[in-house]
Amino acid sequence: MKYDVTPADVDVVVVDWADIVRVENWNDDEEVDFIEAACVGWLLEDSPKRIVLASSYNYDTDTWADYHIFPKQAPTVRK
Repeated sequence: MKYDVTPADVDVVVVDWADIVRVENWNDDEEVDFIEAACVGWLLEDSPKRIVLASSYNYDTDTWADYHIFPKQAPTVRK
């Protein structure tokens, strides 16, 4: 991934999101909910397809690293 911007060009944001949970509840009828999470980083992309944050920037090489990519498409169920 290549972004031709520096930290001075983009905003620092917080993205709140709900993570999926895998539960092996063989004999339990307990209600399961999502795990609430948040990520902080420089906002590199906010498109109809995805949100991209970066947590690191190398000023010597002008490169971003430690990306967090959040898809905007809803999951689909196939039969």
